[in-house]
Amino acid sequence: MRAGVVLLAVACLVSAIALISSRHESRRLYAQIDQADREAARLRAQLETLELEQAKLSVPTRIDQLARQRLGMVPILPSNSLYTTEPRP
Repeated sequence: MRAGVVLLAVACLVSAIALISSRHESRRLYAQIDQADREAARLRAQLETLELEQAKLSVPTRIDQLARQRLGMVPILPSNSLYTTEPRP
């Protein structure tokens, strides 16, 4: 009878330790999920900022202006174009 009580007490103790361990693991995983959610929100905001910046920088009039100012490019006109033909074999 005494051995049964001791065995029951040990089983309760093991069960309590398992419960505490399980709760701790659950809290740790919840903290990881929360951190991952915050990181995802930060990355979404960064992506939105980068997409807006890309849209702003890729406006055709801006590209045309930069090509003229920085590269000295000019529009193609018939007066400044040279046409060649390839000889037939």
